[in-house]
Amino acid sequence: MGVLHLIYRASEFGSCAAGVCAAVLLAHAAQAEPNIKRTIVYYDVGGATVQELRDDIFSKGPLIEGRRFGALTHSNVKWGYKYRPGANGCAITSVTTEVSLTITLPRLNGGTAPVEAAFNVFMENLMVHENGHVDIAIRNARQIEQRIGALPPEKTCDRVSNAANAIGKALIEDGSREQKAYDAKTQHGTTQGAQLRR
Repeated sequence: MGVLHLIYRASEFGSCAAGVCAAVLLAHAAQAEPNIKRTIVYYDVGGATVQELRDDIFSKGPLIEGRRFGALTHSNVKWGYKYRPGANGCAITSVTTEVSLTITLPRLNGGTAPVEAAFNVFMENLMVHENGHVDIAIRNARQIEQRIGALPPEKTCDRVSNAANAIGKALIEDGSREQKAYDAKTQHGTTQGAQLRR
């Protein structure tokens, strides 16, 4: 019976900032789709006018690097893999990924018909933007699974482990850059209509 080993790494993406989090072991079927966990956190907002609603959102919304936003998608991408030595060297036998998503959104607490109508349009467009961040994180996890899973056997398990972790780390960094580029391109959702119009 060969040696079975698990390695794990982790990284985080925020829709406007990146960070680091604790790693968690993963154990799922080989080359499965990423395991996706979503949490939605709301903060209550209101106002008698659309301008008051806008002011309330941008006084209560997520604070990132000194600036308030209407919403935030925080994604934590983790990967794990198993390997086993054999006649042809040490080979990856399975790869797993997990994407943990925490989406912070405003929730309207009362308001006039015009305020409610403006908020509904804002939220629809805001979700288009936040779902873009979700898609980037899930695509990143899939790339990690595919690239690590395609590694050829190495002479030693340390070498295959180092190669797998190098791929995971590089792809996490690529994903972080893609998240930031997406925010820059969309002006944090403004070009997608995620703004309250008076």
